[in-house]
Amino acid sequence: MQTVSNERVRPLTNLETGLVLSQLSGLDAGGSFPLSVGSFRFGQGGGSALAKARPSVPRFGLAVHSDGKLTLVPPPEGLQVDGLDVTSPVRLSQGQIIGSGGATFAVKATVQTLAQRMKESSVVSEAVMPSPSGSRGVDDAIVSWASETQHQAMLASQKSMVGPSEIDRRSLAGPSSFYINGQDNHAYGRVVVALGEAPFSLPGDLSSLNSATRKRLGGFSSLPVAPLEADLLHHSLAVIGSPEATRAVLTWIALSLTTMTRVDSLGVRLVAKSNRSDWSWVDALPHADVQPDSPLNLTIIDEAEVPSKVHETGTIVGVPTGTSPPAGVSLILELHDDASSLTNRSSSEIIAPVSPIGVSPVFAMGVTFQIREHSLGSGLRGGF
Repeated sequence: MQTVSNERVRPLTNLETGLVLSQLSGLDAGGSFPLSVGSFRFGQGGGSALAKARPSVPRFGLAVHSDGKLTLVPPPEGLQVDGLDVTSPVRLSQGQIIGSGGATFAVKATVQTLAQRMKESSVVSEAVMPSPSGSRGVDDAIVSWASETQHQAMLASQKSMVGPSEIDRRSLAGPSSFYINGQDNHAYGRVVVALGEAPFSLPGDLSSLNSATRKRLGGFSSLPVAPLEADLLHHSLAVIGSPEATRAVLTWIALSLTTMTRVDSLGVRLVAKSNRSDWSWVDALPHADVQPDSPLNLTIIDEAEVPSKVHETGTIVGVPTGTSPPAGVSLILELHDDASSLTNRSSSEIIAPVSPIGVSPVFAMGVTFQIREHSLGSGLRGGF
């Protein structure tokens, strides 16, 4: 995996903006880079601009203007913004998702406290659909409303997503920044495994609109880039790809579940004898191998030889490319450089392309040991 470096092309001032460029997905997610006013070029180089990881090469330019506005400069081959192809410089809004090199990135404001983040994620801007114009053609006002409503829904889904950079932020902030999910929480056993297209329904009664407008609104029936979850309380998941790639995704899933779930609500069992050094961070976890009273005990399988069958729930297993996933698995995340996919065998649903989320063992080690230090220092019990 190549690294990302930044070259400060045209520094204007050292003024801090309170903005940060974060890598949301890709096999080395979790890194971030604080932005000041000026022009930056991200691409292949010897350093790491997103210093928490070894990110995928995004290859784009980013200008932060003194008025707080942003300009994104794509490479010659282009990239995507909120799922749309971009081949020339464009204005970029905070929260819009940049897709480049199989990974995704976003510029966000730095938020210091958990209370602020909770308040921010709970606010959803939903404008009421304007009255139809009565014309026979496409109603532009309705289309503008639909576009803004879809955009706000994408922002809301992103704000509610707990990804690698957010877990890293919480590990540094301390126990007051952790959400601890128990068995009574709706998020229990769920983890975001990728970003991709998700169904979306516009609010309000669309039946009164003319056919031309309704046809145009068909283009707003999905969120182009949204968090895609795996529910391990009811499913097991196989990750197909190279050993290094599958391990990155397995590491993220295990890290997310263990740091977001109370110790008494999740057991963790590791089967990785031949790759034990890459999983040494698990030793810092306070979770037991088995929690008899818990409905979810996570089993992580990272071995060259894939078992023929696994338990139908709570198992994540790495599968080499060209090898069939074991029986018992209902979710399959297949990794490719250009177009990864997420398949639900139970419903026969296939989502492609998706941008998977993975982190390095070094990233996981840093997070778990930081949390462990907080836990030991505060006497925190029942979870991180």
